[in-house]
Amino acid sequence: MLGLGWGAVATAARDGVDLHFALESARKRYLGTGVYQMSDRERQVVRLMAEGATSEEIADRLYLSVHTVKNHRKNILRKTGCRNSGQLVSRCIAAKIL
Repeated sequence: MLGLGWGAVATAARDGVDLHFALESARKRYLGTGVYQMSDRERQVVRLMAEGATSEEIADRLYLSVHTVKNHRKNILRKTGCRNSGQLVSRCIAAKIL
């Protein structure tokens, strides 16, 4: 169950937290082997990577420097524990993030 334990579910229910919101938040943070959080910009970069865009193309589309895009890519791989872009995109698709 997306890495959200029963204790967290019980706490959310007890505290009156919208359970759907709690589960959706957990789904957004979960990626295959662990919990992570990506910024909105990082998610944009992943979507463009999944479309096959190069760092230069991503930089042009998001009005960023190529260096910034490369830093985003490096940080995304580090956060998710993926070794390469293909593995990252595959896990994002499996986790229904893309």
